[in-house]
Amino acid sequence: MKQIRELVMLLLLALCSKLIATSAGSMPIRKWRPEDSYCLSWRLGVETNNIRAWRIVPNQCLRYVESYMMLGQYERDVDLIIDQVMAVNHDVVLSNDGFDAWTLDVDDTCLSNLFYYQGKRFGGDPYDPKGFNEWALKGVCSAIPAVLRLYNKLIKSGFKLFTCHW
Repeated sequence: MKQIRELVMLLLLALCSKLIATSAGSMPIRKWRPEDSYCLSWRLGVETNNIRAWRIVPNQCLRYVESYMMLGQYERDVDLIIDQVMAVNHDVVLSNDGFDAWTLDVDDTCLSNLFYYQGKRFGGDPYDPKGFNEWALKGVCSAIPAVLRLYNKLIKSGFKLFTCHW
């Protein structure tokens, strides 16, 4: 009887170790696609200004850019950057002379142009400065939540804020 119990325990241990070895940790989160690799590299090149004078997002990257913008990664990236800015800013000692200030670019930093770019297939259509200005004048852009959080924190901390429109 003792031997049967030991054998059953051994089998259970073997089964448990097999289940642990094949758990989600060893399985891919999602299938990797070759176009993901190209699009990640293309995005890095654009963000570091090493790819210049591009007029449209490459066709194979349109879904990648749309997913990046709409499924939350863009928002998480902005949140991370704003958190880092606020952490550095926390250590700044104000001079109390009224000259401690920040400048924020309204169009490219503070306001979300997501819906404009959604209508332009997230860069699949060429940038149209006149069309963008007409859209911006409608006043339908909302503040990017993380940037609004930074704005309010800076004001509360005693900084003067300048916003500009290029």
